Amino acid sequence: MKPEEVLGIFEKWASEEIDVLCFSRFHGWGFNLLSRVVPFPTLSETVFKAGESAWLKLNLAMSDMIFEYREPRSLEATHPELIADWPPELRELSFLSVSFPLRLPPGGKLSPLRDQLFFLELPPEIDTSPPSR
Repeated sequence: MKPEEVLGIFEKWASEEIDVLCFSRFHGWGFNLLSRVVPFPTLSETVFKAGESAWLKLNLAMSDMIFEYREPRSLEATHPELIADWPPELRELSFLSVSFPLRLPPGGKLSPLRDQLFFLELPPEIDTSPPSR
């Protein structure tokens, strides 16, 4: 996919006020964020906002980024821990994958894995309220 195609999807999500689950696979850490795309995303700055105090900014124009439209079963084979807690209805939905440029760690060798963000459009019938404790 091209950055402009990804931006088109983000623009659609912003205009329709779609809930988006953003999750990650980073070297040694990760996160899940239930969010919405802030209106008027651009290639250089797309913002996902979660409530009043949390947001994620993403630059789609960085060089060496990889954008893919993927199926959950692709993660089941490679990173099952990312979707282990997903309810069955989420395992049927496709998502966007954004892979960041390869990084050069202090040792000077390229990391074999790219850090990744994943964006999943949540259908309205999915309950996005936090679990009660």
